[in-house]
Formats: sequence, structure tokens, C-alpha cells
Amino acid sequence: INFTSNFDTNFILRLCISHEKFHPAVLIYIEIGLFDQALELALKHDLTSLAEFILNKYDEDKQVEGIKLEDANYNVKRKLWLKFAKYLIDKSDDLNETLHHHINNVSMLDLNDLLPLFPETISINNFKDEIVESLNEYNKRIVHLSLDMNNSSEHLREMKKKVIYNKKKTNVAIIEPGEPCRKCGKLLVQKNFVYFPNCHHAFHKECMKKNQCLLCNDFLNL
Repeated sequence: INFTSNFDTNFILRLCISHEKFHPAVLIYIEIGLFDQALELALKHDLTSLAEFILNKYDEDKQVEGIKLEDANYNVKRKLWLKFAKYLIDKSDDLNETLHHHINNVSMLDLNDLLPLFPETISINNFKDEIVESLNEYNKRIVHLSLDMNNSSEHLREMKKKVIYNKKKTNVAIIEPGEPCRKCGKLLVQKNFVYFPNCHHAFHKECMKKNQCLLCNDFLNL
């Protein structure tokens, strides 16, 4: 749907709902960014496929906009999926199948998210397999995170070693234009010269007899 200023969006929306044209009504909600209202409308009229379309459309739109779902829109996405999961659980005759469906097909909802949605009369013993599967998945994530942390720590140590090595290896000195040799007074850069980094004195190499500053007796480590 491509809306222009020639149409009243709210009027079209009310018209669609009053005539039970829920699919175009949902498209209008999506177009104006009201995904929560779109999902409520679909679930109110038991339009499960349309509800799934809304959830998938939310993902597509936010990815197109270049926004990471785990950042600004993570909570919105999670709220939508929880609302959809609650609807399915309330309508389901087989909670085991519903739970299995969500754990395997909805990556952001796990067992901890879904269990509070179940009726109080449901025994947790009915979901032993799903609980074990969820715990195994947690263990895999922990192992993966531990490996990432170890790799990051090792990389950091290597970077520190390189920084320390480069600091020890590199001595940088800035010679001002026109700076003279402290012995003969002639322009320093005209001949090979030696610079003492500690005292900042510089001499022509031929003006020196040994690796020692002629002014302050500082030694140059070669």
C-alpha cells in the first residue's frame, strides 16, 4: 500500500475494520508503524497466519532500515512474540507441541520466556524433554561465550606485547628547521648526525669522538 496526502489513512483504516477487511487494515497499521495494534487485530479475529506475517514483516522492515533488533527494537520484537505465544498457548490443545514449536522456530524466545505463560494447572513434569533441551542449549551458549572471551583475552595480550615492543624499538625525534650542530654550529641536517633522546642535544657524527654528549656527558645506547 502506498499512501499519499490525497487519502485519510485513519478513515481508510476504520472503513476496513468496519467491513471486516482485516488484511488491508493490518497493512495500513504496518505502513504507519503500529505493529502492536496490527497484531492485536489479527489475534482478536484468530488470524494466525496474518499474525505471523506481521511478526516477519517487523523483522524485515527494521533490517531494511539498518537497525539491529538486539538494540533499539529488541524489546518491541520480544513483546510482539510474547503476545503471539500467549495467544497460541491459550488456544492450544497440545502445549508440548506449542512449546516445541517456539523453542525451535523462534530464536529469541526460550523456555524461561514461555513457562510463565502456561496455566497454573499445568505441571512442569510434562516438559522434561524441553527443559533438558533448553539447558543443553544454555550450556552450548556458555561454552561458546567462554571461547570468545578466551580468544579476546589472547588477542588483547598479543596487542599489548606488540605495543610494548614497538615502544621499546622506536625512538622518534623532531629536529627543528635550521637546528645547528651543538659542536661546530653548522646546519645539522647537512651531514650525518647523532641525536641524544634523553638530553635532546644533537651533533654531527664527525664532530664526536665517542657515543657521549659533548655538553652533558649523556651516553647513547646503540
